[in-house]
Amino acid sequence: MENVLTEFYEAFHNAGIQPISDDNCCKLMAWVYRYGGANEAVVYNVRLNAAIMYAQKRLNIVGGEIPNAELFPILQTYMQQVKDFKSDSHPDWAYEICDKYNLSHKCIN
Repeated sequence: MENVLTEFYEAFHNAGIQPISDDNCCKLMAWVYRYGGANEAVVYNVRLNAAIMYAQKRLNIVGGEIPNAELFPILQTYMQQVKDFKSDSHPDWAYEICDKYNLSHKCIN
């Protein structure tokens, strides 16, 4: 299933169509940065992992590459939002990502 989703994202990207908006790619990568690690639900979520791989390519943050200069400031803004969170308060978009990929809100608390 993951290969099908990865190919779907790649086909749309090659056709010049963005299956995930630039803004949502930045939100997703900031979410992964702050909440995605050490969470079994994230590791085994096929839809989420395919979206993460697409977002990485879109932002050009795979390996030692230079990030997309146009999108990097947006990514930094979202990363700052999740970095400055209080223990009981998270950005609304973080919960939206959980909902979109059928993850419990517990994974960000």
